Amino acid sequence: MHLIINWENFLHHHWQKRPVLLKQAISDFVNPISPEELEKLVIQKSLESQLIQRSHGKCELVYKPLRCTVGCFS
Repeated sequence: MHLIINWENFLHHHWQKRPVLLKQAISDFVNPISPEELEKLVIQKSLESQLIQRSHGKCELVYKPLRCTVGCFS
């Protein structure tokens, strides 16, 4: 398993500047948790989460429980 990423681009445009979603950046990744298990964790109010929200061109890190109803990850 290794990262598939253009490091020069990542460091120049994203590192400590703005959030980035790296889709399929890890080769041969096997998710250790099923969607059903994740859903159970998310709906627990005691689970702390971090959400990056973008509004009007600015990003903000928000700590709050995610609101989800049963079946939201299906």
